[in-house]
Amino acid sequence: MKNDSTELTSLILKAKAYWKYPEEWLDAWTLDLKISPCFIENNEVVILSINNESIGFYGLECHSTDKAAYLDHLWVDPKYIGKGYGRMLFELACNKAAEIGHKTMELVADPNAEGFYSRLGAIKIDEVHGKVLDVKRVLPKMEVHLQK
Repeated sequence: MKNDSTELTSLILKAKAYWKYPEEWLDAWTLDLKISPCFIENNEVVILSINNESIGFYGLECHSTDKAAYLDHLWVDPKYIGKGYGRMLFELACNKAAEIGHKTMELVADPNAEGFYSRLGAIKIDEVHGKVLDVKRVLPKMEVHLQK
């Protein structure tokens, strides 16, 4: 688990850097973007690999079927963005959440990824306001209705 945590955190940081955020922002996000061994152990984490290289993963919280499942992580190595792997991971996460009994899945998207999730059927239901350093940010909270 520890090894997966380190490897997946590295993948997250590479993927976040893909959006050309300022280096100071990436440094400020380092702790927030870390995936812990505890998260991996207590949630549904699926890693997509090619030739023993982790190229993407999702992390899904599915603790109570009377609430929406929550897609906490969906990351793809920048070398593989645009090749359909993000869509594949998203669909796997949706299928898993539906299989467990959830009717909806929610997520908070990076603003750069809102279009990606919209194309896959997620709709914006709210906004999450935050800051990085002294810069205000608005993140879309999205929801997708799941089918069994």
